[in-house]
Amino acid sequence: MRYLLPLLLLLPSIVIAAPTISTVSGTIADGQSITISGSDFGSGPTIVLFDDFETETSGQRMDTTATVGSWTGSGGIGTRDFPYATSIESSSGNLAINTIEGDTWGAWDQVYVGMSETTEIFISYYAWVPIGYYYPYATSTASFSGTSSFKAAWLAYNGSTTEDDLVVPTNAGTQFSISGNDWVSSITKIGLGQDWWSWTQPNRLTTWIKSGSPVTSNGTIYTQMMGSSRSDQTTIDRPIFDSDGVQNHAWNRVVVPGNFEIRSGYNDAMLYDDIYIASGENAAARVEIGNAATYAACTKLAIATHDNWSTTSITATVRQGVFSQLESAYLYIIDSSNSASAGYAVTLGSVSSTTRYYLDADGDGYSPGTYQNVETDPGATWYTAEELTAITGDCDDSDATIYPGAADPCKDCDAGTTCLQSSTGRCVRGSGIARIGSGTMVMQ
Repeated sequence: MRYLLPLLLLLPSIVIAAPTISTVSGTIADGQSITISGSDFGSGPTIVLFDDFETETSGQRMDTTATVGSWTGSGGIGTRDFPYATSIESSSGNLAINTIEGDTWGAWDQVYVGMSETTEIFISYYAWVPIGYYYPYATSTASFSGTSSFKAAWLAYNGSTTEDDLVVPTNAGTQFSISGNDWVSSITKIGLGQDWWSWTQPNRLTTWIKSGSPVTSNGTIYTQMMGSSRSDQTTIDRPIFDSDGVQNHAWNRVVVPGNFEIRSGYNDAMLYDDIYIASGENAAARVEIGNAATYAACTKLAIATHDNWSTTSITATVRQGVFSQLESAYLYIIDSSNSASAGYAVTLGSVSSTTRYYLDADGDGYSPGTYQNVETDPGATWYTAEELTAITGDCDDSDATIYPGAADPCKDCDAGTTCLQSSTGRCVRGSGIARIGSGTMVMQ
């Protein structure tokens, strides 16, 4: 009886490498400049604004000054005053802004930043209710209102809330969502839940939106909600802009906050801090510090602001955010497609001048992924990422003939199956049982 072996057809594809960090130099502390070297960083974003409000005065209204860039003015959707700076609580430093200033309906403030028309935007900020205060329109502390009472940030064109607008995010009473008035009739909102929201610490709300091409085709919406837990979601099955009404098909304004409903007689509050906005092509590219060795596992993140960005080198200013001095952390480069590098170990408040070396014990140009960050060359069998073909994937680092993509299928780490040789010495990858010569080979 003959046995036919399954044939695996490999179709050509384009693989875009994730960023790789090789060295970090400089002091990893708030406001300090660091230089990050490596590969596949791609192109950097256009930062519209970053503000930690540390130049403001507690108890006074903020002005248009920001840490990076500047605010355009108060209001943004209608007429509002600038929010007050406060030292009640903050996510970084000593100050934040409180966007609610009283216990009567309409007693809230708003600020906005204008920018060039864009169909791609990345926005990240902290928003939270300080302990002892009320969520907008709620009747008890540490609880939601059950009604549509909070629009955290609003993307708009010239302040319009009826055409090409999106709220990032809104809470309609039972969950947060990405939605807009112009989406109501044609595009389903994106539900984000609300179990991740924390009542005891600042919540970090991050959204990256990129329209399709043409703009009425499906685009990309990535959300990262981080509070008592972390919730990430990527949506690619709907357009960002619809085709009805006035077709600006772009935004040129970010408004914070978007809107509140306030119940008279209750001490409502909503604080904001560390607001970061990037727009245009590559808006998702960024430098972040996290508290875990992989980006997906991080439950604390702080975004840095870059000064120079090339595919192999980035100069950035550290924004320490929620991290403390001498806290162990990891540095990440995230490229314009939202792909993150492996974490690079750092310590907040320390001077870094280390290089990452990868183990390649058999010298075949492929590492199994083992690395160390050191100030001096560790010697033989250790290489920088630039000196290797790949920094991960070697399934046998004791044999230089075994590596990913080897011509011999039994020595190709990418084949993904276990190969047992027959009595004739032949080895074939596959699945099932095949008879070769006088022997039988089992392929798993």
